[in-house]
Amino acid sequence: MSGRGLPEIPKEWRWVRLGEATEINLGQSPPSSTYNTKGEGLPFFQGSGEFGKVYPTIKKWCTEPKKIANKGDILISVRAPVGDVNIAPVRCAIGRGLAALSPIKPMENKYFFYLLMFLKDELRQHSTGSTFDAINGDILKNFLIPLPPLPEQQKIVEILEEAFSKIEAGVEGLKKIKKLLSLYRQSVLKYAFEGRLTAEWREENKAKLEPAEELIKRIKKERAERYKKELEEWYLACKTAHREGKKKPPKPKPPKELPPITKEDLKNLPDIPKEWKWVRLGEVGTIYSGGTPSTKKPEYWGDEIPWITPADLSGYKRKYIKKGKKSISKLGLENSSAVLMPEGTVLFSSRAPIGYAAIAANPLTTNQGFKNIYPFKGILSDFIYYYFKHAKELIESMGSGTTFKEVSAKVFSSIPFPVAPLPEQQKIVEEIEYRLSIADKLEETVDKLLKLAEKLKQSYLKHAFEGKLTEEWRKQNPDLISGENSVERLLKKIKEEKKRFDKSKKKNENRRLIMKQAEKLSILEVLRKNGGQLDSKEVWKLSRHRDNIEEFYIELKKLYFEAKIEEVKTERGSILKLKT
Repeated sequence: MSGRGLPEIPKEWRWVRLGEATEINLGQSPPSSTYNTKGEGLPFFQGSGEFGKVYPTIKKWCTEPKKIANKGDILISVRAPVGDVNIAPVRCAIGRGLAALSPIKPMENKYFFYLLMFLKDELRQHSTGSTFDAINGDILKNFLIPLPPLPEQQKIVEILEEAFSKIEAGVEGLKKIKKLLSLYRQSVLKYAFEGRLTAEWREENKAKLEPAEELIKRIKKERAERYKKELEEWYLACKTAHREGKKKPPKPKPPKELPPITKEDLKNLPDIPKEWKWVRLGEVGTIYSGGTPSTKKPEYWGDEIPWITPADLSGYKRKYIKKGKKSISKLGLENSSAVLMPEGTVLFSSRAPIGYAAIAANPLTTNQGFKNIYPFKGILSDFIYYYFKHAKELIESMGSGTTFKEVSAKVFSSIPFPVAPLPEQQKIVEEIEYRLSIADKLEETVDKLLKLAEKLKQSYLKHAFEGKLTEEWRKQNPDLISGENSVERLLKKIKEEKKRFDKSKKKNENRRLIMKQAEKLSILEVLRKNGGQLDSKEVWKLSRHRDNIEEFYIELKKLYFEAKIEEVKTERGSILKLKT
């Protein structure tokens, strides 16, 4: 926390800097050539991308780590997103996206885990960086934290763990409900397009229902009439273009005859009521693709005609869509393969990704990432829309491509589609929407409860680190927060431990320096640096040959032969000496 606006804490607590209470070890990324997924070396964590709720997931290892965290250290993300925390499950290597905090003995590690979880947003306010947020070692060292006596740290952890355990159990239950709701939605759609959702209604209304066969006959007639009308409109458009000196519009293509659904096809399709019929999607509507006007021509873009891309449907939960982020001009429409489609056209993203669906609430266009269908009279747009939701996996399996899958216009037209009598289509849509609305309301409630659970956690953390959670405990246990157990005594112990740690650290650094220097030292250089004589085993350990005894003996024999050294035998072993 900053030096201003610090909340009040109990009189038995103290504000200290994070660097006074912990050893801070900033991560450093080793060469990528030292990474592996075979379990060789130490587990390696690069950033918060590997973090779980408490412990990170081990995905890779490193054979030449630059910085190491010990088991139980607090791992904190120092690069965007700043402040996320986990606990090191084992001794591990850490990359530059992390820092490892080792609370100085005898302090409680998990106290710092929960404390930094609570202070995450506060810490993020200290982050800097133009490309992405980051915090440095100085910010971490000088960050102010509340420090209670050790017994109170332990009590805080105990209370939080018990409370969080109960909250997490509730959260897991809510997440299971969300999964069940997802399965319920899938079941509703499955039952709907197998005729099971309206079985009772169909029986009650069978005398009024026209078989799907008759509907299909009328659709074929309308299909021919629609093409005839398109041709007439095209002739008029050509005359207008000729008169105005513009390019002729492309001639409408006649409807293709699609292969019928065979007995072999039916084996792979679910059974449907006898009053229904399987057909190809292209038989029940006009298929449109999309296009993109040249982005180099500003005049092709504007606010005239809505233009939809798959990105516009990412996370889009409504059934109808009016517009996307961009629009095109009439000029852009005329000079691209984009098509102005009528209201009621069902949009389906055919690549990157396959499966987004929506219904045009007004005339609009799409880019080439869609295949779209405007249904003939007798087929409901809503019925097709929900079928797309149901058959997403089937349609995706029909796609092809090496870089990414795509559903072509030909494949899209050939998708098997169940035609039901029009009144039953209306009833099916009604039943689907009734059931899905119930599921949506339940999910809204679940989401609210999940947010409430997170708020409850934050409330517990806030009360914990302002001393309110243990207020009654302090009153009942004055001896555990005073005298030998006081925070002043704890700080004294921390300083003593830190001195020992720093001394040990310096000794290890000196040894590492000697070992590093030894990487390049010959036998003669080792002897010169150690007064001209040294135990032969120590010479070997400090030389560049410490990992290869055979190379050590080869150099030693050469020096004997050149009379540059001599060996003196003693009771304890042998000493190597430089010859003067």
